[in-house]
Amino acid sequence: MPSERMRERIVLVAAVVLLVAVFAGSWVALRDESVNAGPAPDLPDYQAPTSLVPPADAQTTEPLESSEEDTTGETAPATVESSTTQPPVDTTTVGPGEDYALLQNAIRDAQPGDIIEVIGGTHPHQVVPVKGTFDAWIQIRASEGTSPIIAVEGEFPGFEVTQAEFIEISGFEIDGPPTTVSGAGVRIWEDSHHIRVANNVIHGFPGSGVEVIESGSVAVVGNEIFDNSARSPYQTSGIAFFKPFGDDGDGFENIIAGNKVYRNENLVPNPVHGITDGNCIIIDNTRWPRSDYEYPGETLIENNVCFDNGGRGIHVLKADDVYIVNNTLIQNLRTTEIIGGELSADDARNVIFQNNLVWARDPDDSAFLLRSESVAFENNGYVIADGGGGDVEDSAIILTDAGLVNSSLDPLEFDPRLAAGSAALGAGRSEGAPSVTFDGDTRPTTPSLGALEMAPS
Repeated sequence: MPSERMRERIVLVAAVVLLVAVFAGSWVALRDESVNAGPAPDLPDYQAPTSLVPPADAQTTEPLESSEEDTTGETAPATVESSTTQPPVDTTTVGPGEDYALLQNAIRDAQPGDIIEVIGGTHPHQVVPVKGTFDAWIQIRASEGTSPIIAVEGEFPGFEVTQAEFIEISGFEIDGPPTTVSGAGVRIWEDSHHIRVANNVIHGFPGSGVEVIESGSVAVVGNEIFDNSARSPYQTSGIAFFKPFGDDGDGFENIIAGNKVYRNENLVPNPVHGITDGNCIIIDNTRWPRSDYEYPGETLIENNVCFDNGGRGIHVLKADDVYIVNNTLIQNLRTTEIIGGELSADDARNVIFQNNLVWARDPDDSAFLLRSESVAFENNGYVIADGGGGDVEDSAIILTDAGLVNSSLDPLEFDPRLAAGSAALGAGRSEGAPSVTFDGDTRPTTPSLGALEMAPS
């Protein structure tokens, strides 16, 4: 299993205490200034656990009760159509012949194996308390060719996944409320597990874009997440896993892959700690006390593109067994009071950073290691034109520029593909690199740094 390889072969980083600092007057930190990870560790090949991927041909296993007779002999997918946040005039259908006016009612009645296809329209926040099974997921998805919107009013999440199992949510635009101070785009909590959030556009929430709280076996894949976290004092981030909970299965328990995450920033300080987050991605506290519980699962973070966020690029805090490979991190940490790095490990164990492409606003914020053990920084590329670098490893690949097609932070212009001649091309380590890129192309046997390869000429 990946856990054995990570624990047996990961290179131990010797803790050399060189700096004692007091942060915010509340705690004393011992900072490790030496991060020479030595020889590259063996890394597990990425293989998405089948338990995190709904069957491609999933469909209703039994028809829902209907007021009309199904004469087709086939089981139809659930469909939902709406044009306003109020009950629409047009009817909606779940299963053969059954009419619903609201998406929430379709979710309420969903059974293992059901597909709820949402045909456009605008819908309010949705609560998802239902349970599929290992081989019969419940899928809530946009119908092909449509763009349904979840438009939230009030302090609610877009989708609130609570005590749910084997659920996929895909293809929505999830739009946050304009004035509230609480609420996330997708909140997964209360012991939910086997949840997949894929290919959504999530923006405008006062809290996180996607937050996972006391839940596990979650995949956050292929989403665009931006302009969140600005109005909450609770210190949230683009993608946040907090106190994961669940059993260790085969492969990685949690996967964060292929997401584009930008302009998420905390603007409202916490009354005690000030502004601390607004990260692109954070894995926070896998060692929380719940009857002496310690989370046994592993987390994979790969092929993500993070730029212009207020906090760190990828932050591992009080967490173990995290593998961070082939991500592109550009000009995050725009909130100057935050301490950390584009690649950041604080009180972490058994963590690997490999093949990441990093361009920090301040070169000293490129990599950050604090109070951690068994952490390997290996074969990462850093743009450090004029010295500095923070805690970058001795084996770091130092670049004079990121070599992107377009490094503008304007999301309409930003293009993180590598330009011809970029020093990041072919500079990655092949062992452990994901087989595909951010945009789904096959990654060559000699991979590049970051989430993408070279743009077509």
